[in-house]
Amino acid sequence: MRPQAVHNHELLIIPAVTGVNVSPSTVRMDVKFHTGNIKLQHYWGGPMRVVMLEGETNQLFSGGALYERSDIPYEVAFSTVDDLPSHLAGADVLLTNADLHHLLPLPHQAQQQNIPCVSIYEYTLETRLQINMVAKESLLRRLKGALWNLRMEPVRRASLRASTGVQFNGTPASDNYGAITSNSIVFFDTRLSETNQGTIEEMTNRAERINAGAPLQIAFSGRFEPMKGSDQLIPMAAALKNAQCNAHLHLFGEGSLDEQMREEVATLDLHDYVTFHGSIRFEDELVPFLRQNIDLFTCPHPQSDPSCTYLETFGCGIPIIGTQNDAFAGLMRRADAGWLVPLGKPNAMAERVIALDQDRSAIHPKAAAALAFARDNSFEKTMARRADHLQSILAVNASP
Repeated sequence: MRPQAVHNHELLIIPAVTGVNVSPSTVRMDVKFHTGNIKLQHYWGGPMRVVMLEGETNQLFSGGALYERSDIPYEVAFSTVDDLPSHLAGADVLLTNADLHHLLPLPHQAQQQNIPCVSIYEYTLETRLQINMVAKESLLRRLKGALWNLRMEPVRRASLRASTGVQFNGTPASDNYGAITSNSIVFFDTRLSETNQGTIEEMTNRAERINAGAPLQIAFSGRFEPMKGSDQLIPMAAALKNAQCNAHLHLFGEGSLDEQMREEVATLDLHDYVTFHGSIRFEDELVPFLRQNIDLFTCPHPQSDPSCTYLETFGCGIPIIGTQNDAFAGLMRRADAGWLVPLGKPNAMAERVIALDQDRSAIHPKAAAALAFARDNSFEKTMARRADHLQSILAVNASP
């Protein structure tokens, strides 16, 4: 049964993520995307329709999940790029994504049909170039990719100008493109619900353990890929060992660097300093482990995309040692919940851990700030703010 609508204004979502139309009764979607849709619809309060471009299962993060259409509380349809404009009919508000170039014409097309359009945007040109240059491609292909991104920038800006409103994910996009629109909000993406956030009791227990001299427990969670800075992790652990730092690194994830990282641990005899946990479920495995066992989180991300990892880690009451990319630096301007270190400097990350091992009282205030910021930007509050923004766009468009 679909929930009864509080109003009858339809929200149409055409996202950057793809899905798989498995059968007339079954679809495969990204779990994070589906979870966000359910929460957004709850606060939107009306009917919602999602139109996705069809992709392959291997294009979905962790393969996505299989859903029966009858269990999905919103309508799901699939389209080709050329047919996307035909799906605009009947929508009262369009929510789309300016990060995928296929979708950039949509604000213009919605404008022609007098449908207000809100664009989500997170990747700046600088971030796109950063990601492009660390890709495992030939230099020629990377240069062609950089040129293509430069050529697409005016098209992307024009798409944002044609949007009725913009929802910026993170501070880099807002800092770079905020002047383009007069109707925008900034949000920090997360899927950590308020019921799963850390507690004061957990933080107190952690502080007692830290102050008693137990080894500092450090975590990294994410893809083992150069674009996530995963190649910096084992050199950091080696520096901790060389300094005889009382710390241990827990690694959660998998990726193309997995085998290389494990070989480095064996070669450098770092088994007492590093534990590989593999890829585990977020909500019922990773989050409880972090809340109960981890003191510090390291984010060596070289690029400036606004990763969910930041807010979800803060929500566990854990401060972050992060590289000075625009996303984390922008977040640190709003929340004094961690420490900035230079990009691409694993020894600098290790030096910060070593300093904290020697001054453990500095950790708890940052942890408290992390949890406070996360509580103000929880999954529920973030989706409610985004839905309120969409409602305001609808109200302005409906006014005479």
